[in-house]
Amino acid sequence: MRVFRHAPVTGIWGENLLTGFQLAGPDAPSEAGRGEVHWECRARTIVAATGSIERPLVFEHNDRPGVMQVDTAIRLARTYGVRPGAAAAFSVGDDLGLEAAADLAALGVDVRVVADARREGHDPELVDALSAAGIDFRPGWAATRVRGRGRVRGVELAGRAGSGAAGGGAGDSLRVACDLLVASAGRQPDIGVLSCAGARFHHGERTRTFELERLPPDVFAAGGVLRLTDLEALTCSGRIAGLEAAAACGASVAGELARERARLADLPGPARGSSIVRGPAAERRLAPGRKAFLDFDEDGTWKNAAQCAAYAFDVPELAKRFGNFGLGPGQYRVPGQNLAMAMAEIAERPVGSFAATTVRPPVIPPSLATLAGPNHDVHKRTPLHDDQASRGAVFRRAGPWQRARYFSEDRECLEEIRNVRENVGLLDSSPLGKFRIWGPDALRALQRVYVSDMTRARPGRCAYSAMCNDTGNIIDDGVVVRTGEDEFYFTTSSNRAGTTVEWLRFHTRYDGWDYNLVNLTDALASINVAGPNARRVLEKITGAELSDEAFPYLGCREIEVGDGVAARCLRLGFVGELSYELHVQASYARYVWDLLWEAGAEYGIRPFGLEAQNCLRAEKGHVIIGTESEQRVTLLDIGMGWLWDREDLASGKVGAAALRHCEEQAGRLKLVGLRVDAGDVAHRPEDGALVVDGERIAGFVCTTRHSETLGWQYGLALVEERLAERGRSLDLYESPGRRTVRSTATVVPPHFYDPKGQRLRIAPEGRPRRSGEASSPPAPAAHRRSPVRFDAAPARTERRAGWNVVLDYETDRASTDALRQACLIDLSHRARWDVQHRDIRTVRPFGLDVPRTPGEVAVRDGLMINRMNGTQASIWHVGPGAPPAMPDGPHYTDTTDSHCWLALLGDSVQEVLEGVTDLDLFDPARERPFLTQGPVLHVPCQVVTRRDNAVLIAFSRGYGQTFVEALLESGRQAGLRPAGERVFTDWIRALVR
Repeated sequence: MRVFRHAPVTGIWGENLLTGFQLAGPDAPSEAGRGEVHWECRARTIVAATGSIERPLVFEHNDRPGVMQVDTAIRLARTYGVRPGAAAAFSVGDDLGLEAAADLAALGVDVRVVADARREGHDPELVDALSAAGIDFRPGWAATRVRGRGRVRGVELAGRAGSGAAGGGAGDSLRVACDLLVASAGRQPDIGVLSCAGARFHHGERTRTFELERLPPDVFAAGGVLRLTDLEALTCSGRIAGLEAAAACGASVAGELARERARLADLPGPARGSSIVRGPAAERRLAPGRKAFLDFDEDGTWKNAAQCAAYAFDVPELAKRFGNFGLGPGQYRVPGQNLAMAMAEIAERPVGSFAATTVRPPVIPPSLATLAGPNHDVHKRTPLHDDQASRGAVFRRAGPWQRARYFSEDRECLEEIRNVRENVGLLDSSPLGKFRIWGPDALRALQRVYVSDMTRARPGRCAYSAMCNDTGNIIDDGVVVRTGEDEFYFTTSSNRAGTTVEWLRFHTRYDGWDYNLVNLTDALASINVAGPNARRVLEKITGAELSDEAFPYLGCREIEVGDGVAARCLRLGFVGELSYELHVQASYARYVWDLLWEAGAEYGIRPFGLEAQNCLRAEKGHVIIGTESEQRVTLLDIGMGWLWDREDLASGKVGAAALRHCEEQAGRLKLVGLRVDAGDVAHRPEDGALVVDGERIAGFVCTTRHSETLGWQYGLALVEERLAERGRSLDLYESPGRRTVRSTATVVPPHFYDPKGQRLRIAPEGRPRRSGEASSPPAPAAHRRSPVRFDAAPARTERRAGWNVVLDYETDRASTDALRQACLIDLSHRARWDVQHRDIRTVRPFGLDVPRTPGEVAVRDGLMINRMNGTQASIWHVGPGAPPAMPDGPHYTDTTDSHCWLALLGDSVQEVLEGVTDLDLFDPARERPFLTQGPVLHVPCQVVTRRDNAVLIAFSRGYGQTFVEALLESGRQAGLRPAGERVFTDWIRALVR
């Protein structure tokens, strides 16, 4: 049983879903240190024991400082030890008010008078206590108005009409000097939560409050909300409600329930209430009601209520909206019952003819930050993130990824650029999109989405091309390599990696083509070795032939590096220098990265970031889509029309129709190169500077930098076609801050550096080796790394297929103890495969049948097969021992490195997951195990519910570390902690016994 203290309920929703929040406190979870923690609970039955609240008394100036309710005065005195006032007057409507007056008097407050709106029904003992304390007690009297401008200085009391007031008749009044007025019309049930659940209420003649008439199914009430005040009756009602809830859950408690009900019938019932809503006053005093407040949140007064009635908004629900009553955070708690009583008095109708206003969640308002949820920054990191951080990388967000932007405080990156131009540098380009496509119609699919003739893609050679949308705008570019008869490997920009699969499927949806596609972006890391000495460095870690003849520009080779690690090596030249791009399994990325660092040490190798890459490629005149292109320009406008296969009319190339339409169209924007004229060195033009022609805007600068290599400032700009001729002078306009800066530039060819591309094809001599550097030692044994690193010390590890598997952490407990709460286990080292086929049921991976329906899961021989969709399944190795070898055939792709794979085990698993996802992962109607695909912590996941205390989660590898950190933080209050693989294998063995 869990007890939430300082945890208001915000509402009861459909199917008995309770929501609320827990305030920071000594026994609140650690997350509450930031203020509040949202919680949800779906219950079979609910018992509401919300008690009662005070009903404010309405009189003139009842908002004056020094006026407070009974509970407030007692709390100040008893909880905080603060005297609420020196001299007090009371105007109350129940025995609790009398008790409070006697209590404050005993604490030293000068209680001068107690007016009780009731004529009779007082507790004699309390009346005697007031008399013994020398307090003037006036039954049938109430406050009419407060005196004093800035604070209470006195109060006027008067006898109520028809009350038979003691000490005077109706209309008699009394002025009392005081600095505190404790005022209350009595108590009313706190019906807010029950109202949200759909309970119905009616006005009770005895209690003079809105009483429960009907409760919704499986919701029960007890205590003060039933207007019970006798202690034994209160506890008995609680037992009855608990037994009724147990009976609704199927418990056999009929006999005990009948006995408790009979017992309650012999106990005191609901207390008699007070009918007062406003204090007595002369017509000239209260009838206008200008300062007699019904609603303290929205400043709704008696006068406003009378105006509502005058305009025929004469029932509470209409007056609530027209007069703004109860629309503040207090809702029913402040004006609720008083509004109905006021409308009844104004309309001269019985209160029972009106209904209480509806209460809507949140009953108690949480902060907006609580409703928004925890601000977990779950983003992707490359496998080389930690090493780059240790080398001084400054990271910036690039889509879902954190990428190294700089490696120094020099934001112009001069040393990074110089090193690549003259020596050799390393770039982590792992977010680059990487895909495998295969099948009889794979080539046709590529022909559809790429503008070039993809039949020229051949083994060992990169075919560069681009994708356009239907309006001819370039949206992506990359290289395509044929890797088999009907199989290709292609790359995309990092920005489009997440949408490429959908793009191909969308544009071939009506063709019925047979091809399959796997996103390998997270599975493969990409390391760019660039610069004149790139070949010399790479030769030290591989035996492959890298000469210009054996491995020319735009070549692609399958090579081995270090201790036999397979790599796909592409010779590209985005930065304008000799460059090799190594695509290796992500788990080997750090190993290969370290090899390159060691091999390049004698040349002074160093990393470079995205800003340096941006400058290098711009000098070369290579475009970045979205930087040098936009919605108004096509492939032709940015000078890349040479990619378009105009003769291909059969493939239905996306964007081809638009390109034909605008090919001869005049007046379009064109991409040009700029040489910025020497001018004010204190301010050089920046990206986004406007190109102006007189008073007209005629274009803008996309990218501009000052080049140390060129010795002048270059730029790439989109300008109107009439201004694009070479040698033309352009006016540039900027307005940084409040000043205006103008400069000029000359149109030049956009390939500023090495315009013939000779350095890409035949590398010049780079910097010589550093003297005294020793040759590289033999390559160390290859090792693989998980995307997850727990903040716990390993106690026992095991080397397995290159992985360093943690069997136990020093904080681990016995498996049975670990499962009493929740533990998180990293299984990313375990084998996983993707299988795709048009008729997936004909494929029997490892001799096993694929489940018939998407979402079904089959477990056999230590393998779990998850049916994902109509043509795809995933296979996870969950059993003990070594995994089997991947079956032969093009249908299979090893995706071990594609995902981070976690196991959540323990009794608190449901509690952990309810805090991080809205997915229904524990649907009792679904047979275990089953697969659910959807967001957890806003990350797309495959979730297998093995049992109600065991869930397996797989998601893109790049999210691994930040996902785990957010999950552990969210699950801390449920006892979630990391554990080694032993806990998982012990659980599996116990499962199959």
